[in-house]
Amino acid sequence: DLMGSNPSFFQKSDESTYLSNMPVDTGDFPADQMSWMDACRFCDALNRRDDILATYKLENNPPVVREKAIGYRLPTEAEWE
Repeated sequence: DLMGSNPSFFQKSDESTYLSNMPVDTGDFPADQMSWMDACRFCDALNRRDDILATYKLENNPPVVREKAIGYRLPTEAEWE
């Protein structure tokens, strides 16, 4: 596991008491219970894994995208629209 824990409510059946008796494959469920900062940390963890310079300056609040960042990142508001 890249981040060490899964904050999502819906997890694989063997990891969640709520779903333990339900034959539900949650592998394709979207992540939930995450903050925007958690998502930025996840992007930077992907960057570290792939040996790419971190996209975010996480010491800033809110995080700032580094100039010329080419790694994993969240979409901008315009891209999301």
